[in-house]
Amino acid sequence: MANPQMFVEVVTTGAQAAVTVVGHGDNVGDAFGDDEDFVIVLNSSANSANAAITDVLVGTPVTPGLAANSAILSNTTASGDILFAVADASGNSRGLLHLDASGPDINIPVDVGLTFGDAGEKIEGDGTNLVVESSGTLDMNSGGALTLDSGAAINLEPASGSVILLDGIITIDAGVVIPVATAHDAAGTAVSISAGATTAGTTADIAGGSLTLAGGQGKGTGAGGDIIFQTANAAGSTATSLNSLATALTISDDLSATFVGQVFIPTGSSSDPALAFSNDPDTGIYRSGGGQTAITGNTAVLAQFGPSYLDLRTDLHLNSKDINGAVQVRVGSLTASHDSTNGTNFISLFNGTAPAGNLTNGATIYCESGVMKVINADGTGGTIDFS
Repeated sequence: MANPQMFVEVVTTGAQAAVTVVGHGDNVGDAFGDDEDFVIVLNSSANSANAAITDVLVGTPVTPGLAANSAILSNTTASGDILFAVADASGNSRGLLHLDASGPDINIPVDVGLTFGDAGEKIEGDGTNLVVESSGTLDMNSGGALTLDSGAAINLEPASGSVILLDGIITIDAGVVIPVATAHDAAGTAVSISAGATTAGTTADIAGGSLTLAGGQGKGTGAGGDIIFQTANAAGSTATSLNSLATALTISDDLSATFVGQVFIPTGSSSDPALAFSNDPDTGIYRSGGGQTAITGNTAVLAQFGPSYLDLRTDLHLNSKDINGAVQVRVGSLTASHDSTNGTNFISLFNGTAPAGNLTNGATIYCESGVMKVINADGTGGTIDFS
């Protein structure tokens, strides 16, 4: 080490003199210990990264570059540590900062917090757990991937009513995403999945975001994954075990949908049927009354049927097909009523009136006052005699 240059101030009071050290020259260090192992020095020149300074940065340094007039504290003993300590309120020494040469590590001892400013921002560990506290915003900014690697759970617990904002595509490397189970005497956590809404105010007529649920993609002849909806139906008796999940709906890769239970639809109407077609929304099926179903086309009722009747409101074209079983032709609310047991494979014609005009390409049969009659194409006709 260079010969020391020490600047002192001598103050005399009567017969006594006091000596005060007021400074050192540049590049002259205070060395402590018999072997001058600990050095404090102000280096006047810039020092390159990993460059030695005699008796200060020794051996083959692994050090950053330093600007001119940098202050250096150095322990030159192999594996020699540096400890910053204070006495606490009880007069006991407490280590605050441990520079561990064997690591090398910078260690903050157990239960010593690293506080930033005076607003409560703090990092503290107890030897097992690490706590990061902030009275305001805590930002973690990364130009690359940010990895949270835990041997146990990773908990994100915002205040009640607050949200967790995950901006971008969220990739989950797990087979199941499920809330934590509640206590044994509390109902399970309700979960909502929603697409984004626009912000109210200022600009009108802005659409909300779409919500897409998709099964996994296959390739080649490999089928895509199904979308499966499951529920756990209540058990038939009191129990403390969890009820089993059962599939209610499966949407398959061939675009088919399989419902296991009943499918409930609204009542609908002739102009707004409950089941309709995307390109013809006023054509479909609806509930026309208790136990009654109707078919509508372009808002007009085409057919209506119930437990004991079929009411056709338009022409019936059989296209040369056979009719097996009884056919009852009725007008209004009339139904066939026989004195005794009904037969099979019969046709009943209710009383009516003769149609006006001629049927040019056939004949007309009708029933008038309980008598079968016919009108031929030329307008002639009369009673049909089956005797």
